[in-house]
Amino acid sequence: MAKRGRPLLSHPNEPYPGNGAPVTGREPDAGLAASEPPEAGSRDSGPPDGGSPDKGPLDKGPGDRSPQRRCIVTRVSRPVDDLIRFVRTPDGTVVPDLRRRLPGRGVWIGAERRLVVEAQRRKLFGRAFKADARAPDDLADQVGALLRRSVLDRLGLERKAGRLRLGFTEVDRLLRSGDCVLLVTAIDAAEDGVRKIGQAAHAGGHAGDHSGRRTPYACRAFTTAELGLALGRGNVIHAALQRGGASDAVIASCRRLDRYMGPAETADRDVTARKMEPAGDSGRESRPGGSAGRTE
Repeated sequence: MAKRGRPLLSHPNEPYPGNGAPVTGREPDAGLAASEPPEAGSRDSGPPDGGSPDKGPLDKGPGDRSPQRRCIVTRVSRPVDDLIRFVRTPDGTVVPDLRRRLPGRGVWIGAERRLVVEAQRRKLFGRAFKADARAPDDLADQVGALLRRSVLDRLGLERKAGRLRLGFTEVDRLLRSGDCVLLVTAIDAAEDGVRKIGQAAHAGGHAGDHSGRRTPYACRAFTTAELGLALGRGNVIHAALQRGGASDAVIASCRRLDRYMGPAETADRDVTARKMEPAGDSGRESRPGGSAGRTE
């Protein structure tokens, strides 16, 4: 029986004056392993690349400025610029939020059409929101339309600022100067015109090698009618953007659209556009000394 006034020791090495053990602290018990780092992939472990830990599929709202989010389809964390945000309305409808400004908590999906379709097929929105979430059947098409509208709006602003050239002659001149950073060609343009414009782009990029300039980024995501309507000049076949201003933002929007649509989707639009062309009028444009056809 222990003497009164001296407490029982729960551990033989517990620091207590007079028990013969050091007072500096408890040594690890042989039967109790020291805490080990969490296994890779566990909730407590950080990401393999040493970045910020995964914060889960739901963000904290439009004010959440985390540089990376996790795609609910691939479960991989990516920069927010490579993702698309979706929010749930009060009635449970899932809507895209490309500008990341809509209120409420959001989920993120890689900026690829196939991933949006996959999220719908697997009913991942409801799981991520942890609530009833109804994704419209045409959600992937809605996202594509918004991305396309974003590019066209930016091109329209550059047109007003005087940095966007239209028409074969003006586009050819800017391309050969080496100061063009973006070339937009209608998907229903004639192959002969596409070939000649491509040669001018290559010549301009080659001429600018010593000054750090490169061949401009090429975008073929719109029909002549879509470009003409957005830029306010009939049917536009070729457009070229001059370096400077918001050109980097315009190119980023084009890249995002191309990445979302994918090569297969672009090819399908190309075939559809050509089927809609009247016979003998595919991609013709008026040039000096040429016959009157489609104007730019």
